[in-house]
Amino acid sequence: MTPADRLDPRLLAEHHGITLLTPAELPSLSPGDLAELTDESDGHPETWSAITLETAQGPLTIYNPTHSVERINNSLGHEIAHFLLGHPHGQMQLVDGQLLREYDEAHERQADWLGGVLLLPDTAIQHAARRGWSREETAAHHQLSRELVNWRWGKSGVDRYMTVRA
Repeated sequence: MTPADRLDPRLLAEHHGITLLTPAELPSLSPGDLAELTDESDGHPETWSAITLETAQGPLTIYNPTHSVERINNSLGHEIAHFLLGHPHGQMQLVDGQLLREYDEAHERQADWLGGVLLLPDTAIQHAARRGWSREETAAHHQLSRELVNWRWGKSGVDRYMTVRA
């Protein structure tokens, strides 16, 4: 890969043996549960992005296909980061009739950081800045949200670096 290349999180998942599926690809999911997860008129697809489970066949990430490509890429990068960091899977708890997932806030922050760096490393940001790309152009090229690009751009220090070099 070159600094200009976009990292496809699907290829990274495949490289690490992580199976990616949408809810519709889960054979045991009932039509009602599928609608709850993916149908905007009947369900609540905006409330979840992705989850990774350990199965007998290896890690399985289930992601929400109703989100934008940019959000899906971010979600997959985040889940792959959990895997690479060796984070344990959160436990599910039944609370007042609601199934909720426990999670470690520090692990979530770590996965946010690593996922962002995987999808948009400093070298890619420097490459974009040298070519005069705007953050919007960088987001479009890498198929990432502007919010993620703004966050990574700011954390990379590329603006200070490019000013000093000029």
